[in-house]
Amino acid sequence: MKYRLYVQIVCLSIILALPPAVWSQPKTIAVDLEVITKNAVPGGDGGNQWGGHQCRIVRTADGVFTIYTSGGKDHFQRRWHLMQRMADGWRELSSDKSGREPVNLMAGPDGTLHIVGWPEYQGTIWSGKPQNGNISFITDKILAVYSGSHPYNAAGIDSAGNICVVSSVDDNKDGGRFQWAYYNEAKKHWQGRVTFLDYRFCYTYIFPQVDHSVLMVSTRDVRWQVLGYKQPPNAFAYVFNAFRYWKATDFSQPLEELVFLEEAPTPEFPFADCRAMNDVYLDSKNNMHILFTRAGQSTGGVFKRFHALYANDGTALYQTELPNHKSRYCRIFEDINQRSFILDDSGLLYHLDKDSYAPIDSVRIDLQEHTVNYSGFGLAVPRTGTKLSNKMDVVFPSHDGTYYVYFQLDIEDIYPLEP
Repeated sequence: MKYRLYVQIVCLSIILALPPAVWSQPKTIAVDLEVITKNAVPGGDGGNQWGGHQCRIVRTADGVFTIYTSGGKDHFQRRWHLMQRMADGWRELSSDKSGREPVNLMAGPDGTLHIVGWPEYQGTIWSGKPQNGNISFITDKILAVYSGSHPYNAAGIDSAGNICVVSSVDDNKDGGRFQWAYYNEAKKHWQGRVTFLDYRFCYTYIFPQVDHSVLMVSTRDVRWQVLGYKQPPNAFAYVFNAFRYWKATDFSQPLEELVFLEEAPTPEFPFADCRAMNDVYLDSKNNMHILFTRAGQSTGGVFKRFHALYANDGTALYQTELPNHKSRYCRIFEDINQRSFILDDSGLLYHLDKDSYAPIDSVRIDLQEHTVNYSGFGLAVPRTGTKLSNKMDVVFPSHDGTYYVYFQLDIEDIYPLEP
């Protein structure tokens, strides 16, 4: 009896020592959910919700803007729709051909909006600044990138307005390659280059920097047979079981591998997964956060999510398993006070500790009847050209991707600063 009481006391002590995010029922926060459209391209390869690495929403002095794609006569004749949030709802500012994949939306430091898409199989950028509720675009071809229907395109912008656009090409047994381009805002000039890889890497998060260095995190995406693996029964034809974190000290310099993480299949666990597709975030301390999924021998075959933090030179600072295994998608961001948060697709918002490591508290955002579909939330964060703020603008696909839904989080209202 004494032993049982001792065990109960010890267990209770452990539970009470855990942060509230772990042991308490989080309170629910109501937000205004705004349906931007019910006519986005539905699920499937290249649908409006496909990918997740694309820049989807920005906030500038002119307001909040987002973009989505609608269907055409076939997968390659889709259109993008640039939307602006108004006092009485969302209004379409412009529309044009997008190509198969979702496009990227970014904002320059002066509020110029940049859209990157692949109409007629060619990388293209539209640039224009909203004025008096209207916008006129200058359109340019990005000649250095891959011309084709499946570019796996990605883009990012820095605080000076420098833009990096990357496309990924599968060379099958000969490996893969990045065909990418860099726009120097000061010189008003595009540069292009090709980087050859051992395998194809896709779903790239890219971070150009004001010193003209470039950071990239990308997930290996090849057929099982290319790696010499046997495809497990019912598994997708492509395996995503490794990711890399690279740095180029200048756009013209070679990519330096900083981190390589891989989950190899074993006879006991033939299905392997290790993909950095949930989110990648470069914080205000210049540390890289990677939210990734993993399954295989290292996890006992269980599908798990992790938050890893790396210094600018690739040194591992921290790694933890994320809570709430029922959730599939999540994003990380900071507020203007450099406090860090993770938002998952169940609506749980985790407040991280002062080192941006572990959750210390959580609240639940009421998403009502809307289920967050693949690929999860789009956030107005610095790689889109949005400055840090106490407001976080969020979009997400729902109803098999046909709905595009918006809400805004008032971070300081949810988590007031301590006096």
